[in-house]
Amino acid sequence: MQFLKSIYWQEFQQKYGRKVSRFGDQIIIYFPLKKGLSWGLVPAFEEKDQTKIKTIIQDAQENGAIFLKLEPTENFDWEKIKYKIVSSKNVHPQQTLVLDLTKSEDELLNSMKQKTRYNIRLASKKGIEIIKNPDQGVEIFYQQVKETEMRDKAKFHSLKYYQAMYAVLHNQYHRLDVYLAKFENNYLAGAIVYHDFENKISYYLHGASSDQQKNLMAPYLLQWQMIKDCREVKQKKYDFFGVKTASDDELLADEKHSWYGITKFKLGFAPEGKLINYPKARDLILKPFWYKIYTVYQKIR
Repeated sequence: MQFLKSIYWQEFQQKYGRKVSRFGDQIIIYFPLKKGLSWGLVPAFEEKDQTKIKTIIQDAQENGAIFLKLEPTENFDWEKIKYKIVSSKNVHPQQTLVLDLTKSEDELLNSMKQKTRYNIRLASKKGIEIIKNPDQGVEIFYQQVKETEMRDKAKFHSLKYYQAMYAVLHNQYHRLDVYLAKFENNYLAGAIVYHDFENKISYYLHGASSDQQKNLMAPYLLQWQMIKDCREVKQKKYDFFGVKTASDDELLADEKHSWYGITKFKLGFAPEGKLINYPKARDLILKPFWYKIYTVYQKIR
């Protein structure tokens, strides 16, 4: 998750129009609210120095933040911070699945679930074409996003968000790729992968698919091509960036969770992958009155 506080991610967020403050290797991403207020997100929170934490809180106060959402990567002694802190929902995935890319392609294929291997070969045999970073790729991907939103009743980012992401992270820094799966003249699936070259990890950030010709299994071949390409650029790990399993140490999708389908899909590629569980996020409350109004509004919206 270290990429979420990198200078590259910071510049993308700023390109999108959000204010970002940096304190060493920690950042605060501000989300504007009405009446000049905001709330701040601190992704991959690892700061232990109390003086630096006070500086972060001071910056948040100066920017009208009603709370800071801290997303820790490891357990933290919250009692050391002299503000009211409550458990809250994570913005980024609290649980993820990581595939070891140091294995050979044959080893990766053989370790997959049989149904996943079958679907990859079926898509290839049927003539699915995988295209990387085509012209208007972001806009075509966004068409898949809108279909996925309607089908899954989920909320994705705006087209402007994906365009800012591509402009900075691909065009400027060459750390992000857009993939599309195509059959004849129809685009059937799309995905976005981010490459953390310093830590040798690639992240499957976003995925979407069309309702058309689902029997061709395009997302399976798309995912396999991305995994192979990440190996080609010498990445050592492939992070599926978000799963929900039945328990913290069980590689089995949670049937009761809305992520059941996507988790089952990802586990098909890495049934022996490494499961990582991050601590729950915490809201550090700076303006109790406004925080109460904000939380009530979030529940009824």
